[in-house]
Amino acid sequence: SGSGDSGSGDSGSGDSGSDPKNDKWNEDNAADFVPQVEGKTVDGKNENKVFYVLIKNTNNETNFVPDKVTLTIGSTVVWFNNDNSEHRITVESGSKSEYPLLNSLILPNGGDNYEFQSAGKYFYSDLDDPGANGIITIMDNTQKQGGISHPLEQ
Repeated sequence: SGSGDSGSGDSGSGDSGSDPKNDKWNEDNAADFVPQVEGKTVDGKNENKVFYVLIKNTNNETNFVPDKVTLTIGSTVVWFNNDNSEHRITVESGSKSEYPLLNSLILPNGGDNYEFQSAGKYFYSDLDDPGANGIITIMDNTQKQGGISHPLEQ
């Protein structure tokens, strides 16, 4: 009978029909969730850092909070839509000839993310409101230590 119990538990938790971009949040918990992550870096899996950028609307103007972020290689940025209308976020690849790194429609109380694997400056904006934009600066992990990596003590 033990195996039957675990089977029923799996079917209850595995909702394959949900939209992956909104799987972490819903309207009920966004009010609790936003203050915990606003402008903060939280620990993600594999010791990588996850940083939340909030998409807000003030006086009918879209704002990213914060709009300038400096992180290290391997960091993930999550754009979380803290507005009651959808936003289409695009992250430039750094070279005009390439496709954007992220081009995502984010629903209210939803989010999308991108893990940055190389150092550089990345510009992002809201396609529906091009005046709303921001910059993510990704530093090489050695720059964080002052430019030189030290051998580990034995």
